[in-house]
Amino acid sequence: MGKSTIITYSATGNSLEVAKLLDGDVVFLNETAEIPEETEILGFVFPTYAFSLPYPVRTFIREKVKARDNSDIKYVYSIITCAGLPGFVKSDLEKELADAGLALSYVKTVKMPDAYLPLKKKAVGEEERDRIFENAKAKVEEYKKEIEDESIALPGRGLLFRLFRKHLDLLFPPGENKGLAVGNECTLCGKCRTLCPTGNIKVEENRVAIGDKCLSCFACYHSCPCGAIKYKGAEGQYKMLDEADLIRRRMGK
Repeated sequence: MGKSTIITYSATGNSLEVAKLLDGDVVFLNETAEIPEETEILGFVFPTYAFSLPYPVRTFIREKVKARDNSDIKYVYSIITCAGLPGFVKSDLEKELADAGLALSYVKTVKMPDAYLPLKKKAVGEEERDRIFENAKAKVEEYKKEIEDESIALPGRGLLFRLFRKHLDLLFPPGENKGLAVGNECTLCGKCRTLCPTGNIKVEENRVAIGDKCLSCFACYHSCPCGAIKYKGAEGQYKMLDEADLIRRRMGK
């Protein structure tokens, strides 16, 4: 196998931990992310958002991947993390890559802890987190061997997919999240600003301001050291597996 590169988008760290289990250089998806010229094996590891691709992943493929010469890339795979049903994400990824001149050869999903708050208001505890991640590691080891063998595993398209996907646009660009608010406990530490994947949080005039480019990843809520960021009805915070590493990569270090 040639040089392997893994493009990774991760808001609360789950997908990053999966990417680190695979063979290849992890390129964290931010404004400066690029696919190295010598890449022959290209992987994508990211979570399911609204049954499809996260907006930053879709944008990267359309703006960065499509613009480069991909003739040296021989094998493309993806491991997608999700807490529930993956929806249309596999087929949507295949289409986006095809539009960029790449053929997806292998795509699988793996269950990871749920950090999304609107459906499940109580955050996953550390014991449950560790149990889910241990199961995920075993599954990723299976996938890793299949990827080494350059196996083929592509999404199916049954009747249910064709009926629903035809009428749904799940692009969901960033928007305002009216459920998030900043309380008086805020110490202006700026951690939420650092972790926000869209640069949607600013510290200005001695206050934290949440803008209208929210992806509803809830990294700000879960990472706030003083619990100042609120979401109506939510309890507890999801403790990330390796928050320090996530912050380093978000900052491009």
